[in-house]
Amino acid sequence: MKKTAVLTALALAAALLAGCASAAGSKAPAYDKAQLEISEYNGAELTEDIQITIEGDAAGQETLPLQYSNRTDVDYNFTALQRLEVELDGDWYVVPDAQDFVTMQLYTLPAQAQVEDSFRFEGRYDPLPAGNYRILKTFSDPDGNGFTAAALFTVA
Repeated sequence: MKKTAVLTALALAAALLAGCASAAGSKAPAYDKAQLEISEYNGAELTEDIQITIEGDAAGQETLPLQYSNRTDVDYNFTALQRLEVELDGDWYVVPDAQDFVTMQLYTLPAQAQVEDSFRFEGRYDPLPAGNYRILKTFSDPDGNGFTAAALFTVA
């Protein structure tokens, strides 16, 4: 009787540990559209004059290296502000950002040049569920006109 109780307890403990291990290895839960703000950039024309290139794979990264390439003869300015969006059922939604502030330094993207930057996930976002994402960045010309560029990536 005592032996059966011990074996049952061991089997139950093994099942609980297996359940915990599979939960720890499971993917992040999917987004609920009702909890997200729809992007004002849905269907908006994004500039092709500035290209954002992602250097590497976004899955599991704390920081994602980016490169901004200016394909024009105009110098553009930009700040540290960046935004992450997720595509759900063909529309883009803003992924909530836990960061409360950004520094308001002004940077320059010279004409026909590239600038290195990074997109930080750590401390800002929960682990990303599988899906299509884009990083949005706004640039302004010397006349103060704003242009938004995007870099697309997928989390499998």
